[in-house]
Amino acid sequence: MGNWCWLKDFSDLQAHFPPPGISDHSPCILPLQRSNSPGVRPFKYLNAWASHPSFLGLVKEVLSRWVEGSLLEVLGKKLRMLKPVLKELHRNFFKDPVLESAKIKQDLIALQANLDKDPTNEDARRTEKQLLEKYYKANWVEESCLKQKARVQWLRLGDSNSACFHRVIKVRQDRNTIVKIRKADGEWIKN
Repeated sequence: MGNWCWLKDFSDLQAHFPPPGISDHSPCILPLQRSNSPGVRPFKYLNAWASHPSFLGLVKEVLSRWVEGSLLEVLGKKLRMLKPVLKELHRNFFKDPVLESAKIKQDLIALQANLDKDPTNEDARRTEKQLLEKYYKANWVEESCLKQKARVQWLRLGDSNSACFHRVIKVRQDRNTIVKIRKADGEWIKN
């Protein structure tokens, strides 16, 4: 139970209920300390990567390399070799789709303002058409990444950069975090 501010600040909070003892009530202990390190972020595949023209070539190149071992070992080694290649693709072309889309939109608005002053400029018209295509593609990548992160399948059009979207992403990431695991003997192991 908590509002958005509470979830934002204390998303990794865990309640502990010690045994009630002789009472019929059990206290609820909420440690309000924040963890110092969030840990290593897991590698996650983004569907938008497949839209890049060099994606299939990069994947084929890595998967065609010779690796020794059983079939399962070969698969594991090839996937580990593919990880840095996909990270590099992400760094070069998909680093911040929200910022990229906004930047292209600003360029488009500035160009259209110049076109209003000189509507007969054919070079500016061609550039506008290219920028529009680039903007639609960047907007698609942005929406695709946000949809995948939030697992929102019902959203087809609209404001994909809303506060609600980011709240859903944050809550989903926090819910999917495993902080500790209980062994068969009852001992807790912190991750």
